[in-house]
Amino acid sequence: QIKVKNKKIDELIEKELNDNQNDNTFDYHLPRISEMKKQEFRIDSRIYERKLQQILYQIRNYKNGSNTINQLGFKIKRGQNLQITCVGESYYSTYRKSKLFYPLITSTNINFSRQITSIRYIGNKNKLIKIKENDIMIAATGVNTGKVYVFPEIVLDSVSNINSFFLNSDNKLLAIFTGLFLSYLSKFDFCKLIGSKSNGGSILDKDVNDFIIPNFLESKQKEIAKEYYNPTDKSPYLNFENYLEKEKKRNTEAGIFQLNMELFSLREKLEDLVDKIVKEEKIDISFEC
Repeated sequence: QIKVKNKKIDELIEKELNDNQNDNTFDYHLPRISEMKKQEFRIDSRIYERKLQQILYQIRNYKNGSNTINQLGFKIKRGQNLQITCVGESYYSTYRKSKLFYPLITSTNINFSRQITSIRYIGNKNKLIKIKENDIMIAATGVNTGKVYVFPEIVLDSVSNINSFFLNSDNKLLAIFTGLFLSYLSKFDFCKLIGSKSNGGSILDKDVNDFIIPNFLESKQKEIAKEYYNPTDKSPYLNFENYLEKEKKRNTEAGIFQLNMELFSLREKLEDLVDKIVKEEKIDISFEC
């Protein structure tokens, strides 16, 4: 279902853009020196390539217009700097050893399919900056550049690191749609094309400020966002006989975010069951999550 919903999100975005272009024609030419002097982009970026210019043209030529991240009023910041000079000594673990360990979600823990794939933990005695509700996480360095994850809700009071930008809006729908559109652009290596190539590649805050987002109607934004974030009630009266049938139906309704979070819950249940089997303890299967 996560694969199905990801495909639908990209198809909805692509169709809306393609079907609602102004009556203009894309005309590509290599940049003149005078044009390059007006820009603030680094020469080692690929901002002038035909592939990227065509993407940018399609967004700007959208009939309802577009706005930059800055114009949309997003607050932009880097993730927590976890260097010892900033937060003191830290300890890392694959599980939560104590209350002083924070769940750590970085660009290596998300993928290009709008999912958190794993969670690590960082132990630190200081108060670290937590990921907030409606945060959009954009990986900004190296091979992970361009990965996007949207946090419509707070996830386990988690923290991140300085390798990602975080965009935040008080408008949940705008945050979700913007994040989904930016992840759609990752299919075209958008961030990797506009970024510099030094130190393995990276994007800067001025790049993020200038990202352009098409002004889709609110109804279209809701249609797209529902595939990602759609809280649904738990299936009632579950048992061994009806579990699969009911959960398959419910999974078609739940959003990617909900399905992603439930994967972690199911993994914990399975690990607990395996532990009990190994220890030959009594096993009690509960269908309440």
